[in-house]
Amino acid sequence: MIGAPEEIATRIDASDRPLAVVMSHDYARDRATLDVLLRTRALYVGMLGPKRRTARMLDELGLAQGDTRDARIHAPAGLAIGAETPQEIALAIVAEVQAVLTRTPATSLREHEGPVHALTASAAE
Repeated sequence: MIGAPEEIATRIDASDRPLAVVMSHDYARDRATLDVLLRTRALYVGMLGPKRRTARMLDELGLAQGDTRDARIHAPAGLAIGAETPQEIALAIVAEVQAVLTRTPATSLREHEGPVHALTASAAE
C-alpha cells in the first residue's frame, strides 16, 4: 500500500492479515509511518535498510528501550538467505512473514525429523 501513514494504518487495521513493510527512502516519512504502524494491529512490521536506521527512529520515537522493543518490528526485514537482488530480498521478506504468521522457526527442512506439516501444526498450538 502506498499513501499517507494514517490512511495506511486504517487499511492495515481493516486487513485480515495485518502486515507492513516500510521503506520510502525518506527518513522522516519512514519514521512517521513506523510510529503510526506501531499503533495498529499489525502482526509484522518489516523495516528495510540498516538496523541502525530503525534503531535511530525508535530512539527518536522514544521507543528504544533495550530488550523491550516491540517484537513485531523486524529490522532489517527478511531471513538471512544471502539475498542481494530486489527479487531475492522480496523472497527473504515473504519467507520471514510466513514464519511469523505460523509461529514456525525458519530453519532448513533437512534439519527436522518427521513430516514437514507437523512443524506448522505444532507451532499453531
